[in-house]
This record gives sequence, structure tokens and C-alpha cells, in this order.
Amino acid sequence: DFDEDHQEMMTDYSDDLQSIKLDQQEHGE
Repeated sequence: DFDEDHQEMMTDYSDDLQSIKLDQQEHGE
């Protein structure tokens, strides 16, 4: 159970990082 929750958290986390990266790129140019 813990592993499943952890996996979901990491997925959400990487999604957030991806969005932040894209946002920064857009503002940078």
C-alpha cells in the first residue's frame, strides 16, 4: 500500500517539476 501511495506521489511530483520547467522556459525566452 505504501509503495503505491509513494509511486503516485512521485508521479505527481515529476508532473509538477515538468510543468515548472516548461513555465520557466516560456518565461525565459
